[in-house]
Amino acid sequence: MTAQPLLPMLAREEVDEPVRRLLDAATQRGYQDPNFLRVLAHDPPLLQHLLAFTKYFMYEGEVEHRLIELVRLKLAQLNACHF
Repeated sequence: MTAQPLLPMLAREEVDEPVRRLLDAATQRGYQDPNFLRVLAHDPPLLQHLLAFTKYFMYEGEVEHRLIELVRLKLAQLNACHF
């Protein structure tokens, strides 16, 4: 049996203009998992807050990028994530 997502990824054409701008801005900034954002597009306020946090954490914060990536890998391993 193949696992199926509970929420589908929304295509760029399926979202309102403000959400489309958020997705475009995230892509331009090099956000590493646009598919995750396409799922969060079901809840535009959540998407907006996550992107604001991510922008600070990934690009404006004081934590080294290497450490952030190590944390992401460990979290993926603990959650049996295939990404």
